[in-house]
Amino acid sequence: MSSSWSSQQPFTSPAPIVLPMGADATVTLFVEPESKADIILNAIGAAQQSIWIEMYEFTDSNVANALMAKMIASPNIDLQLLYDPKSFPAVLSPDGVQLPSWAYQNKAVKADGSSPGYCHAKFMIIDGSSAYIMTANFTEAALGGTQEATNREYIICDTDSQDIQMLQAIFQADKQGVPLPASTAPNLVVTDISAHALIRALLDSAQQSIYMQVEALADPNTGGRTAQSHSVEGALLNAVQSRHLQDVKIMLPPLPGAMTTMLTVDNSAAISDLQSAPSIMITTQGQYYMHAKLIIVDQRLAFVGSQNFTRESLNYNREVGILIKNANVVKTLTMTFMADWAGTQAPQAAATSTSVPNAQ
Repeated sequence: MSSSWSSQQPFTSPAPIVLPMGADATVTLFVEPESKADIILNAIGAAQQSIWIEMYEFTDSNVANALMAKMIASPNIDLQLLYDPKSFPAVLSPDGVQLPSWAYQNKAVKADGSSPGYCHAKFMIIDGSSAYIMTANFTEAALGGTQEATNREYIICDTDSQDIQMLQAIFQADKQGVPLPASTAPNLVVTDISAHALIRALLDSAQQSIYMQVEALADPNTGGRTAQSHSVEGALLNAVQSRHLQDVKIMLPPLPGAMTTMLTVDNSAAISDLQSAPSIMITTQGQYYMHAKLIIVDQRLAFVGSQNFTRESLNYNREVGILIKNANVVKTLTMTFMADWAGTQAPQAAATSTSVPNAQ
């Protein structure tokens, strides 16, 4: 970690953050669990030339079977999967040891040549003409849910050629083990290119409302000047304390101990840090497990992607997300958020939560 992140010395002249316009007419939204695995299975089935997938967790046998069946039916198709080396996709390996020849260990490296903490990106490119940018892993909980666990997730289908070219470049770089090229798609939010600055700029642009759904929130307003100028929690506090926003809502998963069917993330420290702003409303209740990574600003601009809002995820992993201004997509995201919020039991202000150590 660089000294500008950890040191308390002031950062003299931070570069101005320019908020990109975002994609407009080239994106389509799919919401999970309502869309189930069909959106992914249909895309795989319709592919004619190529399927490139960069995925963190892969445990869904339906998706695995669809890919293997595609290779049998179309042996000349260019099928490639990059998987996180810390998360072996055993679902693709009958013996649990040897993967298909089209599955490759993700060799992603950061700009300084070091390995990322996790290869946490979740995207799929079909025929070089459409890309699926997801909060969802290829798991049953993400793609429709199970009796034990059902996630809230979002999948964006993007057909913008500039975005797809950049995603292809990310995929190729991660396959080859070389640093990412400079971004040519200003609305893509990529770790480790621009993610932290773009998320902070998005939050700082809010004039009326911020709605957030995320699994992990751990980006305190501490450290050096650079860290504080990018802090997600700092942006939320600044929104209500300096710009006097009154409509800031955050949905997080249940705290540890509240669920017996699955592990969950401990966001207690972030909840406690935000208690100085009682107008920030936070709930850890909900019909679905909150695995989504969503920000909606002023009901006009949104972020969907793989990034949790933690310092690690926004700086040290491989992650991919997208900024969206398509009015219909943002409207549906807002309606989904508000329905999820209305379904919670008595949302509480941040000040009422207890602080315990936060999981990363």
